[in-house]
Amino acid sequence: MSSIEERYSIWGVDKLVYGPIDRETLLRWTRDGRVTSETWVHDKQIDFWLQGEKIDFIKPELVKYEGKTIRVGASPDADEEEVKLTPDSLRSFELFSELSDHKLEQIIMFSSIRKFAGGAMIVRKGEPGKSLYLIVEGHVTASITVGGKKEKLAEIGEGDFFGELALFTRMPRSADVYADLPTVTLVLDFDTLELMARELPELSSVILIRMGKVLALRILEDNKRYQERVAGEFLWV
Repeated sequence: MSSIEERYSIWGVDKLVYGPIDRETLLRWTRDGRVTSETWVHDKQIDFWLQGEKIDFIKPELVKYEGKTIRVGASPDADEEEVKLTPDSLRSFELFSELSDHKLEQIIMFSSIRKFAGGAMIVRKGEPGKSLYLIVEGHVTASITVGGKKEKLAEIGEGDFFGELALFTRMPRSADVYADLPTVTLVLDFDTLELMARELPELSSVILIRMGKVLALRILEDNKRYQERVAGEFLWV
């Protein structure tokens, strides 16, 4: 068997790379459930990692053995029409505003696109989580329930993101997040960032540095609001 035929490798759930393997072996691993719609597969010919659901010749096997290749977390009420993102779709995000088209295309390839119908729950408080959600279209509200009463924590719109605590700490979700209207999100999870750090260290470093800057500004804004609230309470004493 020639090295050209053995062009595929997979990123296993144990975070080890298996391969290279040929096309038929990749198909067999898909039938066996070893490769799923979310498994990362490296194609040596194009030197890039793709999720199983993005590889045309294994899609029929995924449909056959998984029933339907829906991204995990997508609302069953969401419109099934496929969403295609371009670099321009990400320009509104401060995280990505200065990145080249090539780097933005890489981010899109390494990410998942998830759509939610208006009113759908995106994340639930207390559930495990490891993903960051970036809002491409739509609007969401984060809230918690205290004493049977729902308390709004934040409204988050296009060009913003949520879920960073779960992404880095893998702690349970700290709030419920609902889609206020039909919403399209770009999702980055911890395993994907690890893979990017391995395969595209320059790109992953840029993302993490810019994310750190955005989070630092959020902390400063929260501190300012807290100080203003405390000062206001002091005036009434």
